[in-house]
Amino acid sequence: MRAEPAGLFCRDLFGRGYSYSAAVDYWRLHGQPNQMDADRNGIPCETVFPRSDVAAYWGVQTPQTSYGGMAGGLFCVDLYMAGVSYAEAVGYWYSQGSPARMDADGNGIPCETVYPSAVISAYWFP
Repeated sequence: MRAEPAGLFCRDLFGRGYSYSAAVDYWRLHGQPNQMDADRNGIPCETVFPRSDVAAYWGVQTPQTSYGGMAGGLFCVDLYMAGVSYAEAVGYWYSQGSPARMDADGNGIPCETVYPSAVISAYWFP
């Protein structure tokens, strides 16, 4: 891992064949960069590596049936219309197991068609 340069994304490590455990080691070695922990919950790469690997490493159960008092199964437009911040929408998306219904193009960035692009860019690429 020390041979890898700083600034890589989870998708880079996954593409190079690294295990989830190795990706977490890289994340820690390089100061826990936000680009590897999009929802800033202390669990990196949860949208890139298999959920079973993430759950096995951290001992977490996913998805949740509700999040922050909101019922499961909502769409991005539901969250936006309810005044939910983009950061909360991302947290909700993760809590629901990163459903495709909230990430139309499957790029790992939810609600791009609903929330303003400036808000999304500020969140993912500060």
